[in-house]
Amino acid sequence: MTESDLAAKWGEWLREQLAERGWRQADLVRESEGLIKRDRASKWVNGNERPSHRLAIVAANTLGITRERALFAAGYAASLDDLTLDSEANAAVHEERMQKLRTMDANNLSHVPSSVLLAEIARRLNAVAPGDDEDAESDVSASGHTRDQYARAARLKSRDRGEDLV
Repeated sequence: MTESDLAAKWGEWLREQLAERGWRQADLVRESEGLIKRDRASKWVNGNERPSHRLAIVAANTLGITRERALFAAGYAASLDDLTLDSEANAAVHEERMQKLRTMDANNLSHVPSSVLLAEIARRLNAVAPGDDEDAESDVSASGHTRDQYARAARLKSRDRGEDLV
């Protein structure tokens, strides 16, 4: 499928999503709190451009749907059949991915989705209680990597994919 085919597919899908809600492009822009720009929404709806991975997730959050559905519509998922509506199964898959990430070599993260990397960074940062910063840093360092290294790896991976981190 060509890039223009993917853009047309995304545009058709987005028009349907907006119609279901009785929204116009301006509503999408407003509800995204400025994360989706007016000209971008116009290009999407007209099928002239598909969103970046990050903006597909922003659109999903704005529309109140799962990010997997938006990513699939934008052409970023292999198959909708791989997705499940069972939240327990989704949680189990997420935990399995996170466990793999925890044991992975930080120098070889090219195949790990940015969202998984960022979720792991957030988990580690949120695990730090106020006043426990030194202990948490030593725990992270025991694995051979600091929080800064994980954050840098996530930023570089996103940059390499052409994604902008908010």
